[in-house]
Amino acid sequence: MNDREFEAFKLLVERHTRENTRTPELARASLVREGYITEDGDLTPQYGGPPREGDEDTRSPEDMVTQALDRARRDDSPASLAKAASWLERAEAMGETKAMIAMADWMDRGVHYPRDPILATLLTRKAAGNGSAKGAYLLARRIEEAKGCEQDLREAYLSYLRSALQGYRKARDEVARCLQYGIGTAPDGLAAEVWRS
Repeated sequence: MNDREFEAFKLLVERHTRENTRTPELARASLVREGYITEDGDLTPQYGGPPREGDEDTRSPEDMVTQALDRARRDDSPASLAKAASWLERAEAMGETKAMIAMADWMDRGVHYPRDPILATLLTRKAAGNGSAKGAYLLARRIEEAKGCEQDLREAYLSYLRSALQGYRKARDEVARCLQYGIGTAPDGLAAEVWRS
């Protein structure tokens, strides 16, 4: 491509962009028309979105979770949430801890699923058991607050500690608090100060 052709191409791209992005509605219609997204706002399969009906789903479990949560934010209608939940459930069955945490959150809030703190705790426990630092932190909070389980301050402290040792920032503050006030462990102000720093 010579310089003149390149300049003509740039003008073509600028005109196309200007025409198709005057309003959010025009931009969305353009993305649908050009095959980047579907009518309901999901990426098309060739760009990493969910498969067409009957096709094999080749998305990674993490992509399924991301797209499920994006869909739920975009459209919280029952049909849309049911589709998003099916992606979370598929990712959870594949061992994706982010799906377990998202499903537990939805169960706590009554989004798509009936409120079920016991099942939410089981999913959070599964995420923690599969190595999720965030899962271990959330499990510790649930155990400390007796949310869907019996309160066990020692277990809560150990779960905060497990999460903190995996590098989860919020858990470090909780370990320091537990050490400062003797929650689930012997009080130790010096150790608490170390965890705070």
